[in-house]
Amino acid sequence: MTGANNKTAYDRDIQEIDLKLTSHENQVFGIAVFDVNGLKEINDNYGHESGNYLISDASDAIRAAFPKDRVYRIGGDEFAAVLKGEEEISLYESMKHNFELEVSLVNEKNCSVPDKPYTLEIALGFAAYDIRDHQCVRDVFKTADSRMYENKMAMKSKSINQVEK
Repeated sequence: MTGANNKTAYDRDIQEIDLKLTSHENQVFGIAVFDVNGLKEINDNYGHESGNYLISDASDAIRAAFPKDRVYRIGGDEFAAVLKGEEEISLYESMKHNFELEVSLVNEKNCSVPDKPYTLEIALGFAAYDIRDHQCVRDVFKTADSRMYENKMAMKSKSINQVEK
């Protein structure tokens, strides 16, 4: 449905990174964590087909901005992207900007589509591996997830995605 890699692929890929970390190989990577806002409300008010469109649109926006081969759907409305190497880490801000543009484009395209009665909102958090702060990939994920949650709370406080009844 999303075109993204699945949770099994994510687990396999981060396990490889963890193995390299435990063997003290120098690793440069970061994790971006995404959470789609409003899925439950869309499902409850407009049905699961609309919710599926929301998830699909979210995946399209994420995969348009981040390396497609390292974007994973890790939960119902949760995605992650693993950035590898100095070059990708240095391009994060550019990827984030492109991601925000992609979300805007999806919203412009969907504004007149009856099956898509929502504004696409996706909270994002990112963390790069730092040997002083992280012992394993899970630690990097936790930092990124915490930042995503902060972003999600800031978005909710602005009440951007209101479902009209």
